[in-house]
Amino acid sequence: MVGQRLKFVSRPELDQKDPKVVRWLEKARQLHAANKLTNHYKAKIILAKLTEMFKLKCAYCESYAEQGDVEHFRPKSSVRGVDTHPGYKWLTYEWTNLYWSCPRCNQGGGKQDQFPLVDESARLSSEGDHTRESPLLLDPCQDSPERHLQLLPNGEVVSVNSCPRGEATIKILRLDRFRLREVRRDYLKNALELRDSQPALDLDVLIPENQMFSGLLRQFFRSHPNI
Repeated sequence: MVGQRLKFVSRPELDQKDPKVVRWLEKARQLHAANKLTNHYKAKIILAKLTEMFKLKCAYCESYAEQGDVEHFRPKSSVRGVDTHPGYKWLTYEWTNLYWSCPRCNQGGGKQDQFPLVDESARLSSEGDHTRESPLLLDPCQDSPERHLQLLPNGEVVSVNSCPRGEATIKILRLDRFRLREVRRDYLKNALELRDSQPALDLDVLIPENQMFSGLLRQFFRSHPNI
C-alpha cells in the first residue's frame, strides 16, 4: 500500500476541554456500579459529542447516519456464542468503547452482540486489561484498514489476501450490502471524475474527511496512484 497508514476515525481523547461529558460519564459509571440501571450513554450530551467526532457517519461503514445508534464496540450485555459471558458491563460508560453506528451495521442482521476473538481463551469476563484480547472485528479507531480491507472499483469491499480479520469484519457488519456497494461505487466514480478534471487537487480537498466513505476512498487513491 502507498501512503501513510490510516484509521477509519481519528478519535480524540476526552480531556478538560470536555468537562461536561467527563462528569456525565463519571456519574453514569457510579449509577451503573450501584446497579441503578440507566441508559445514560444515550444522553443528548453523549450523542452530540459522538456525532461531532464521527462527523455524523457510521464508524463502521462510513455512511451518513443521522438516525444512528450509540454502539458499544465491546458489547455491554452479552457476547454471542459465549453463553456464560455477562457482556463487557464495566465498559458500558467507557468513552473509548462508545461509537456512532448506523442501524444496518449495528442492528438486525448486523453486529449486535457479536464480538469474536482470535483466541477465545484470552477473553475477559470481568474488569481487567482488555488490550490483551485480539478481536477479529476491526476497531474503526485503532486499526489501519489498508492492512485488512480494500475498496474495488465496483464499490465492493474485500479482505486483503483473505485476511481473517477483514473477512470477519465484512461478514459481521455486512459491508457487502448491495445498496452500500452501489453507493460506494458512485462516490468513487465521482471522485475519479473530479480528480481527472482537477488533477492538482490535494487528496484531502478531493475527498473531505466529512464525506461518506472518506477513509476507504482516500485509501483507494493512495493505493492506486496511477489509476
